[in-house]
Amino acid sequence: MKKTMFGTKKRIIGTMASVAIVIAASAGVAYAFFGSTGSGSSQVTVGTAPSNAWQVSFATDPSSTVIYPGSGAGVLDVTITNTSGHSLSLTSVTAAVNANGSGDVTQSGSDVPGCAQGWFTSALAGLPALPDAVGAGDSVTGITLSVAMPNLTTVNQSACSGALPDVTVNAS
Repeated sequence: MKKTMFGTKKRIIGTMASVAIVIAASAGVAYAFFGSTGSGSSQVTVGTAPSNAWQVSFATDPSSTVIYPGSGAGVLDVTITNTSGHSLSLTSVTAAVNANGSGDVTQSGSDVPGCAQGWFTSALAGLPALPDAVGAGDSVTGITLSVAMPNLTTVNQSACSGALPDVTVNAS
């Protein structure tokens, strides 16, 4: 048997085979991984519109809109302004003549005894198609509120003579 610098040929071949197996096994481990999934969750805060975001104002002097039973209608120009710092959707506008607990109208918040709320009608005209997006600080104009007092021939409506019934326009 011929000896080489590292030993016999068999020993060299055996050592090389062992090294090759170790390298191959190490290479397999180096590239092995486990499959996995993960997730996470959190929240974001969504702001709310302030409850007093809509300001309703009247451009017509109410004393200039005199009505009589069965004669004409008092017309008030209405402006609705978005006072919030954000764009809002105007979804509803309603109007009514105010009444106290017994059904009589109020004038500057005080009762007008015997002047029934049911003797008045109110109607809004000139409203945009709702819902209507209104930008921060923007106004909706061109709206009119008409208040009329039908003539009820079976009822004495004198209790309303000279009254200035309170009206409320609600916007949301």
